[in-house]
Amino acid sequence: MSSVDRLEQNPAQTFVDEHFAPMSGVAIAAGPVADHTAELDPEESALVANSAEQRRHQFATGRYLARQAMQALGMAPAAIGRSDARAPAWPDCVGSISHTSTLAAAVTARGHGIRGVGIDLECLGRITQAMHARLYTDAERDRYAEDEPHWPCLLFSAKECAYKAVNPICGTYIGFQEVEIDVDWKRHRFAARYIGAHAPNALMNHGDGHFGFFADHVISFLVVRRPTR
Repeated sequence: MSSVDRLEQNPAQTFVDEHFAPMSGVAIAAGPVADHTAELDPEESALVANSAEQRRHQFATGRYLARQAMQALGMAPAAIGRSDARAPAWPDCVGSISHTSTLAAAVTARGHGIRGVGIDLECLGRITQAMHARLYTDAERDRYAEDEPHWPCLLFSAKECAYKAVNPICGTYIGFQEVEIDVDWKRHRFAARYIGAHAPNALMNHGDGHFGFFADHVISFLVVRRPTR
C-alpha cells in the first residue's frame, strides 16, 4: 500500500477532504500521530535525534503529512529543515504544521498570490476561564459569551493560525490581544484583524480562514493573499 493510499484511508483526512472546499494552490493533509521516523530525511532526523520518542513521532508525522501536501501541489518530495527561528524551512512553497499528542496536520501553498498560511490543531476544552482575560479582548469576550460553547478554543486556534501565517513574513511577535477574530459559524469561516501597533502585521487582514470540529479537536487554517489594489 502506498503512502498516499494510507493517508486517504484515515478519518482525519476524510474529514478535511469533505469539510474544506478545494482551494487553488493550497493542499492540506491530516492524520494520527504515528511512528514515521523511518521516512525522515537525514537532515530532519538530526533535528530530533536527542528528543523523546513522542516528540520524534509528532515531528516525523508533521513532516510526513507536509510532504503529502507538497505532493498534492505537484512538488517533488524534499527535506523540510528548520529556520533560525526554529520554524519549518519550506522548499519552494509556504506551509505550516501543527500537532497535538494524537493528531497532526500540515498545509502547503504556492502561487495564486498567496503570501502565507497557518494551520492549528487544538484539543477542545483545553482553554480555561482563567485564561480568557489574557487570550481574548474585551470585545471578543462580550461578543462570543453566548455563542457556540467551543468559541474559546476556536478563537485561540484562529489566532495561532494568524501568527503562523504572518510571522515568517513580518518577523515580529504578535500578542493575543493584538488580534481579534470574527467568526461566521454557519459557514465555518473566520477572519483575523490586527489591532496592534506594528502595521506590517495587518497583512493578516487579507486572510481567508476556515475551521471545523473533528473528534475532540478543532482544526483551523488561514490563507493570506497578497493585497489587491
